[in-house]
Amino acid sequence: MDQYLLISLDSSSDSIIDVLKQFQHVFTSIQHFVEANTCIDFITNLKSGKCFLIISFEHIQIIPLINHIPQIHSIYILFKNEGERSDEDPLQYEKVQSLSMTIDQLITQIKRDTEHLVRNRVTINSLPNGNIGSFSKSGQNAENNVQEATFMYSQILRNIFVQENYTETDKNEMIDFFRQQYHDNPSELGKITRFQHDYTADRAIYWYTMDGFLYRTINRALRTQDILTLYHLRYFIKDLHLQLKARHADFCSILSHENLTVYRGVGLPIDEFEKLKPGYLVSFSEFLSTSRRQALAEVYVRNDGDNMQAILFEIELNCAIQTSTPFADISEQSQFNIEQEILFSMGSVFRIESICQTPETRWDIKLSQTSDEDQQLKLLHHWLDQAIFQVQHFHSKLSSLMLFISDYDKAEYFLRKTMAQPSFSTCTESIAATLAIFGEIYFHQNKHDQAMTLFQQTVELLEKVSDTDVSSTIQRCYTGLSEIYLEQGELMKALEYSQKSLDTIRSDEYMKTIDLLLATRHNNIGHIYYKLGHVKQALHYFQKALDYTRSLLPNIPLLSKIYCNFAMTYELCGDYSNAELYWHQGLEHHLKSLPNDTDATAYLFQAVALNLSDHKKYHESIDLLQKSLIVCKSQGTKALCCCYKSFATSYHALGKSQLAVDSLHKAIELAQTLTDMNLSIIYVDSGNIHYSTKQYEEALIAYEKALNCARPTAKLSIQMKIFLTYTNLKKSDIALQYYENHLQEHTLELDSDDRILMHYYIGVNYDNLKNYDQALKYFQIAQEVMLPVSKYRSFIIDILERMGDILIKREQWLEANNIFRKLLTYQPSANVHLNIGIINIKQNNFQDAIQSLRMAQELAKMTSDSFTLEIATRQLNLLSRTES
Repeated sequence: MDQYLLISLDSSSDSIIDVLKQFQHVFTSIQHFVEANTCIDFITNLKSGKCFLIISFEHIQIIPLINHIPQIHSIYILFKNEGERSDEDPLQYEKVQSLSMTIDQLITQIKRDTEHLVRNRVTINSLPNGNIGSFSKSGQNAENNVQEATFMYSQILRNIFVQENYTETDKNEMIDFFRQQYHDNPSELGKITRFQHDYTADRAIYWYTMDGFLYRTINRALRTQDILTLYHLRYFIKDLHLQLKARHADFCSILSHENLTVYRGVGLPIDEFEKLKPGYLVSFSEFLSTSRRQALAEVYVRNDGDNMQAILFEIELNCAIQTSTPFADISEQSQFNIEQEILFSMGSVFRIESICQTPETRWDIKLSQTSDEDQQLKLLHHWLDQAIFQVQHFHSKLSSLMLFISDYDKAEYFLRKTMAQPSFSTCTESIAATLAIFGEIYFHQNKHDQAMTLFQQTVELLEKVSDTDVSSTIQRCYTGLSEIYLEQGELMKALEYSQKSLDTIRSDEYMKTIDLLLATRHNNIGHIYYKLGHVKQALHYFQKALDYTRSLLPNIPLLSKIYCNFAMTYELCGDYSNAELYWHQGLEHHLKSLPNDTDATAYLFQAVALNLSDHKKYHESIDLLQKSLIVCKSQGTKALCCCYKSFATSYHALGKSQLAVDSLHKAIELAQTLTDMNLSIIYVDSGNIHYSTKQYEEALIAYEKALNCARPTAKLSIQMKIFLTYTNLKKSDIALQYYENHLQEHTLELDSDDRILMHYYIGVNYDNLKNYDQALKYFQIAQEVMLPVSKYRSFIIDILERMGDILIKREQWLEANNIFRKLLTYQPSANVHLNIGIINIKQNNFQDAIQSLRMAQELAKMTSDSFTLEIATRQLNLLSRTES
């Protein structure tokens, strides 16, 4: 049993060895202890799993101490002789299951309980109403692919296995597999030998329901999605499904159009139960056993611990409904000893009608049978068929499924199986499909050169084929090439191949009818135009994508992507009101159509939060980031790192610099554990916050760290920040040396803002060093390039003030007068008029001086500038005495 251990505590180990041997293939681990404290320490240190604990009588006194330990599932007490008695009844403790007087009694009880537990376990996957993904190979859609493929996993595999014809070789391969699995279990090996000699396809149900290697192995593999084990069992899975299908027809002919209700009791983990909502689809991975007798099903309703919820499923069936998942009454063939047992084939799907709690603290969930004509299921089947099954060979289909759920090693394993088939080398279509899938595997492994070569070879190969429909493989290659070029930043090439992919779809009679495929391709092309900065074309393709979704179910996740792409494009063109509208639509739709506990949800919360921050709605931004943080803490480190980085942005804008710095420190700690996180960007953000709060030494440290781990293309902008920081530290000699060493030869590579500001800051450094000739030279250049641009007004004012001060120091009165009069047009302040008045005195222009000084007096009084008022008054008094 997955994650269940069998542990014994017995001071004399000989008597318990036989018990442990009986269960070596039932439990994941078996442990024996002779000392109580060592045993308890082992159990309490378990990080996962539950244990069945056998205690001999001499240790019975510890039961009150261990009954509450959450890692213990059940306790069994073994009495070794009739004289052993306890002062209190051990059965009063809820986890004590039995008091056994003999080894045989103990074995029988544990077998009964483990069988109950095995039978009680089912794997349930839920899917929100309308949740269908989009056609994409990129990592951003991987989570959604996995969710939908997981939901249909058993049914997908069943359909692949049933369509294949098997030989005696396949049967022998399965038997060899079982022998390897149970090589040290004589009892099971005996059953396997009997199976080898006696098994026939018409007795599949009988063998499946016999307790032992078949039932346990199949359902454990279905529960854990162990594709390699299921592959080895494909021969039997097909027989069991087909026998159920045959009996389904007989069963329904007897029932006619009569409705039938069946029941199944289970214990579900609470986190899985909380995902179930009315209207959702649910799928069962295993062959689902149910009973027409409610009382019998209720026997299996059990909490099994604090983290489990007792559930009774009530399933309404109608044989008139067409279904590809057969069910039948197997009571006559079954070894389960369940009356009126109805067994469903693997991958059964139902819709939740209602969920209600009973007084017995269990939950009753009513399910209705789904039809093959169910709109959501039809669309899901249609989509998965396009995404996975556009290949012909049995092993290629398995490889496509593995690729779809991002299991690249197993995808390659099954491709190798395809290539080993005798007919492979003679079939151009199989070769091309295999090359294309290998290309996709390499793409996801970041082996872009190899992937590109395979995609190109596949296209060249298929262009020579005229009689076969190979459009699906060709468009798959075009899409792959487009995504490689997009990753490499070759946007025009990406656009070319994405357009070729769309053209191929439009020219194919089948693919051009698939609105979901067309919507996805238009969205992809729109995204490339967005990357190119072509707003009009991007919006056009996003609108086309949106139009194609009109025929689809309302909650497809692709809609959220389209809305978010609209938002980013409107941001790009400065239409912030529309951007905010679409960000919120994208988030709202995402929360309706996808699980809300994924990285994708966390990132979308952050994107909308940053948009709010851009609109100075900082408190709303932080509220959304708090929601993102909750999701991030249960997900990946990268999402959490980005969340703290976003917190820093909003806190800094609110003036909460310490909170911003603390958030960035958390982001840096997380980023240092990641290989795919650009740590340099976070260090730059940290430097920017310190810089804005005039903590220049701390800013310098952060920028230097950013530079050490920056990509080559980002280093120049960081070096510019370091130069500016040295300037603000008044370390002008170091700043100018840094400029000469790192920036002087690359000035033209700087962005336009930095290029313009460079002249200003060089002038400031020369001014600080009293090299006034050079200071005036660079201030003059900076002034000339800044004048046409209004956003540089504050810099121009500072330049003119600095130039004026230098000219006064050099007693160049005419030039100084011209500069300050120019400054008046930007800043008609008391101080500027005062400087003009003093310059006029120096030029003996006393009337002009008086006029300027009086203006300085008036403005100083209006602004309460006592310092300027005092100087202006004193100068006027001196002039007055001079004239008299």
